[in-house]
Amino acid sequence: MGSSRDKYRLYLAMYDNSRAVGAGYPTQIHWALLVGPKHEDPDSLQKTHVRYHATNYTRSGRWEFERRPVECVRSPSMLGRILLGKVDRADLANLERMLADPRRIKAGQPHWNCWKWVEEALSDLVQKGVLYVRARGGLDVRHLLTYGQRFSAEIVARELNAGYGLPITIAYTGPERYVRAVLRLCILAEERP
Repeated sequence: MGSSRDKYRLYLAMYDNSRAVGAGYPTQIHWALLVGPKHEDPDSLQKTHVRYHATNYTRSGRWEFERRPVECVRSPSMLGRILLGKVDRADLANLERMLADPRRIKAGQPHWNCWKWVEEALSDLVQKGVLYVRARGGLDVRHLLTYGQRFSAEIVARELNAGYGLPITIAYTGPERYVRAVLRLCILAEERP
């Protein structure tokens, strides 16, 4: 693995998709992968990060893969992000090739959605050694779904998803460490102006 400066961060980013679904519905979470450098400047408008996801908000209405350069600051719909691990700069092209593989989109399967895309993508990235996971015991993608849902619910309940600064970010530390992560989130909420 290269030096720490040559590593990018890979996040699970959660977006509030409720506006797309319609008013009056419960929060709908859209999942995406976000890759960016270690050091982030919340005042910069440079598109230093890349969002990868499966989306069906396209002209055709069908599920499609999207790769979009974005700023490191949160968008109005971003709820937060979970740091999953690191990717060597040398592996970025391989990561892009793996995520853009058209076979990853399985629109004809019932109940297939953006989470299934993320789940399969993360499993492949870990299996192929492209993603170096920070969590003890590795990445449990099934647990990560629950972890991300709880994290998003806390952000919405505490109304922390306001503003355009750096998104609220916690590190995924594995299934047994969720309680500590939520406590850190609560402390963060109390420290925010």
